Amino acid sequence: TYAQVFGPTATVGTWAQLVGVYDASAKVIKLYVNGALQGSTAFSSGWKATGHTKVGQAKWNGAAVDFANATVDDVHALPRAISDREAFAFGTGATGYWQLDEGSGGTFTDVTVGLPTGHLESRTAWAGAGKIGANALSFPGSAGSYGEAPTSAVDTSQSFAVGGLLSSKTTKLQ
Repeated sequence: TYAQVFGPTATVGTWAQLVGVYDASAKVIKLYVNGALQGSTAFSSGWKATGHTKVGQAKWNGAAVDFANATVDDVHALPRAISDREAFAFGTGATGYWQLDEGSGGTFTDVTVGLPTGHLESRTAWAGAGKIGANALSFPGSAGSYGEAPTSAVDTSQSFAVGGLLSSKTTKLQ
């Protein structure tokens, strides 16, 4: 099963901090945009994700879906749910933190606990200046374009939070 929480319409070219939270004990998922709670919904079907952590696309029923048409910067993953206050100040205590400042080549590095080096796929490119730091990743919104770290950064059967900065290239976010 799946559940969705929607936020405001994206503004093309404007950076937004997006944070998604799954709280296993409360059985709820939440979406925050720029530190403000946009909505929540019941969700009790936690799963243990296996495989790689991907930035710029989702996976549903074994298939790659929802390809980002955006520039993404400073992605964090935490192995716990976070409070409203923490969502506002997101960025500390991450188990995986990719600054995405490399700017050239086909890899990106975790700067926290030493997760394996990630790599870029297909038409994913370095964007130049990011919101924070020297660079960011640019995704064209097409199949096969993503960044991938070859491990799971969090146990998705437990509470967790993920977030990053996004500058959309379209008003439609998936």
